[in-house]
Amino acid sequence: IESKNKLVILDVTNSNDFSAEMKLYTDALGKDIDRVIISHSHPDHIGGAETFADIDFYALAEVITSLGGAISGIQEIPAGITIIDEVTFDLSLVVDSEADYNTIINFTGNNTVFVNDVVYDKIHLFLGNNNVENWIEALNNLILNYPENKFLSGHGGLAEFSMANDNIVYLQFVLTALETATDLDDFRQKLLDQYPEWAVPGVFNFSSQAFWNANQG
Repeated sequence: IESKNKLVILDVTNSNDFSAEMKLYTDALGKDIDRVIISHSHPDHIGGAETFADIDFYALAEVITSLGGAISGIQEIPAGITIIDEVTFDLSLVVDSEADYNTIINFTGNNTVFVNDVVYDKIHLFLGNNNVENWIEALNNLILNYPENKFLSGHGGLAEFSMANDNIVYLQFVLTALETATDLDDFRQKLLDQYPEWAVPGVFNFSSQAFWNANQG
């Protein structure tokens, strides 16, 4: 997030190689990095932390707990409003959706909400946390609370508001496929057939298997 005088980094990619590319970009902007805010504990959002080891890291208290010491010295940022270089960051916690704890940041006055991995933009959703019903509830809350906003997604970039509803429909289909699929391969294929144009990240096979296995028996 670039303000008049400072930068705030939201998550640090899945590796130091990618974060090094990010650092080249931020260095070229010629502004101090005020802090890094970590949205949740999944490895693809914290893997490049070492690249920014000289910067202060912050997260909500619940996220710090879920990190389990993965980022040394990370400090707590409270839920609610924090103002950095005249930009208002309004942080709130989402429990048991795509991850055990996720962070939503509303940039008050800018019609943009950082929803990280609570909303995916035309990418198959990570199901490994096995909390589909809660995730649907979280998406409904986003629709209710931020009806005029664009969503800055952790997977896919700047998403239209309608993507939250598209994610709900996807998750509802997941539950239907779970009931009708004959096995894991059939479950996966039903999702791929229903959403042929959505991207398939490398975690799809892993997360669909974890979700399927958790719901058998």
